Amino acid sequence: MSSTRTRILAVTGALGGCGATTLTLLLARSLAAQGERVAVVDADPAGGLGLHLGDGPGPGLVWGDLPADETAFRPAHLTRALPVWRGCRVLTGDDRGGPEDPGRLAPVLDALASEQDLVLVDLPRTWSSPPGSETLVLTGRDLRSAVAARVRAARAGGAGDATPAPLGLVVRQAGEDLCDAELATFTGCTVLGHLPEDRGVRQRAALGDDVTSGRGASRRAARLLAEHLHGRPGPAPLPGPAES
Repeated sequence: MSSTRTRILAVTGALGGCGATTLTLLLARSLAAQGERVAVVDADPAGGLGLHLGDGPGPGLVWGDLPADETAFRPAHLTRALPVWRGCRVLTGDDRGGPEDPGRLAPVLDALASEQDLVLVDLPRTWSSPPGSETLVLTGRDLRSAVAARVRAARAGGAGDATPAPLGLVVRQAGEDLCDAELATFTGCTVLGHLPEDRGVRQRAALGDDVTSGRGASRRAARLLAEHLHGRPGPAPLPGPAES
């Protein structure tokens, strides 16, 4: 990336089940296709991101293989030991689960940030964003999702983090309560992009296939967002669909 430092981008959902993991993987694939060195970190204690990759991320280390009390990893060693999926290094869980608490993220993110252009974190809704990161919140247009996104925005900065993580919204084309401008005003966040309803993605997820395969509307939307994020030091709004 053209930025002088690696960006850490946390992706989370305003509500559970809204598709934040799918968005993370769509973005990772699109950014890697644009020449970025991308790592994906599954921060879910259940460690289920690998279930969205079809045949899985391939051979390599998972969370259960990493010592829980490790405070620093050798960046090149950790990076090379992780499995590769569609050009991205991936750290996820297995039947032993993922990271049990947010404290385990810091040494992993520090190491990967030394080797990658961008680190994407699939972040649980209840966890604060890693210090120094930016955050994308996936939300619907319905009022319940908007309220949840507003609460998430208020919790963006981690404990002791003097600078709250910059926030951007990715809006699902679901619900009709609020338009983009109203969502931005209500949550205090910038709308950066949109994720359409995509039946193909739901079908692939149900079958255990790679959710990023195919050439549907979700892939196109993620590519637009990735092009915007590519090489930029900070977020700026993307044009959305015409509001009725």
